[in-house]
Amino acid sequence: MSRLFLTTHSNGSKPKEGQGDMDVEKSPKSASARQILLCMALAAAALGSIAGCKHLGNRVVSPQDSRYPVRNLASTRTVTITGTVAPTLGLTLTATYETSVAADCWVSAVYSAGEFEGSPQPLLIEVPMPVVRAANRFSASFISDAFLPGKCDWHFQRVVMQITKGTLTTSLSIVQALGLYTRTEYNGVNSSDAPLTLSCRLHGDIGYSCLPHFDVKSSQILIDTTTSISATVLDDEQP
Repeated sequence: MSRLFLTTHSNGSKPKEGQGDMDVEKSPKSASARQILLCMALAAAALGSIAGCKHLGNRVVSPQDSRYPVRNLASTRTVTITGTVAPTLGLTLTATYETSVAADCWVSAVYSAGEFEGSPQPLLIEVPMPVVRAANRFSASFISDAFLPGKCDWHFQRVVMQITKGTLTTSLSIVQALGLYTRTEYNGVNSSDAPLTLSCRLHGDIGYSCLPHFDVKSSQILIDTTTSISATVLDDEQP
C-alpha cells in the first residue's frame, strides 16, 4: 500500500510552483511485503497445479506408466469361458483390472477452476482375451490374479464381451468381481449350473443390444469356486 506524507515548509513559504500540497511516497516495507505475498501466491498456485495434474489424464494406464501393475508370476486363478455364439455375430472378450481409489490411484472426470468435479475414477488396464472359434463354439480364458496388487491395489474387475453384427455393436460385462456395488444375481451359483444366455437384436428404443432371457442371469459373479463360465449368445434376427 502507499502512504501519504504531508510536506511542510519550516520557513512558512508556499510550495514551489508545480509542487503539490502532498507528496506520495511508497513505503519500502510495504513493497517488500507485497513481493512476499506475491511469491507465496505463486508458490501456492504451483503446488495446486502439481496436485491437480496428479489426478488428470486417461484412466487407462499404459505399460510405460510407472503405475502399471507388475505381473504375478505365481498366479493360480485361470478361469475359462466357453459356449456357443451365432455364426452371424462377431465376438471379442477383454479382461479389465482396476486400482483402488482409497490407494490414491485415480483420475477425476473434470478438473476445473482448481477443483475436481465428479466422482473419482479408478485407473484401469484392459487385457484382450484371445478367442478361439469353431463353427458355433467359442472358448477363451483369463487370469483373475494376473497382477500383483502393489501400492495401487490392482485387482480383477470384470470381463467385457463386445458383440458386433455388421456396423452394429454392443458391449456388456459378463463376469464381475464380487464387491459392494456388483449385481448380486445368482451370487453363489456358478454358470456351469446356471449358464449365461444372451439374445441379441436391434431394439427400437435402446438400439442394438444383447439381453438375458427372463429370469436368466446376464453376468457371472466371480467367486472362489468359479473356474469355468458357460455362455450362449443368440442372434434373434438370424434368418
